[in-house]
Amino acid sequence: MLSEHQLEYGYWPALQMSGPIPRLVRHPREYDTSGVLYLECTQTELTTAQQRQLVDEWCALLPNLHLRTLVFRSKVSQRMFDSAVQIGGLEGLFVKWSAVRSIEQIAGHPSLAALYLGNSPSLVGLRHLSSLPQLRHLFVKGVRESADLSFVDDLHALSEFGLSAGTAPLAVDSLRPLRDAKTCGPVALSHQTAT
Repeated sequence: MLSEHQLEYGYWPALQMSGPIPRLVRHPREYDTSGVLYLECTQTELTTAQQRQLVDEWCALLPNLHLRTLVFRSKVSQRMFDSAVQIGGLEGLFVKWSAVRSIEQIAGHPSLAALYLGNSPSLVGLRHLSSLPQLRHLFVKGVRESADLSFVDDLHALSEFGLSAGTAPLAVDSLRPLRDAKTCGPVALSHQTAT
């Protein structure tokens, strides 16, 4: 029997982040090249100019890092998301919450196997997930577009899928795409999922 935590987070952290959680990193100089980056670089006490400079540094650095897993623990801008999905060997991406409007840049990512899209109400383009050949673990929380689950139809490698409304009600059009999914394994629909 899966715990409530495993039902909500599945792959996160049960498989990828098991063991001690890496320390939070704010500045690029703090990253230890371990392959896992637990990043919290926005919503800081920095001045507006310092905050902008820090985000600029990360946006320039992220595409050049050799990471397996990137966990954003603070709000993610569109620029930061677009920089993160340029990481060639990235296998897991966790976005706690964001101002991301489009995930088009993720299309065709060759190695992304696990994706957590949290609290991003204006995010669109879930159909681009179908072009991720390795995507096996997907959790979508607080994304209005997820009311239409038809994007699941083309996720042929998917073995785990979770959906949550987040903080605002979400009326799912139909659960039929989940029933018809050919390879989808466990499905987690949290208690906040639908109205």
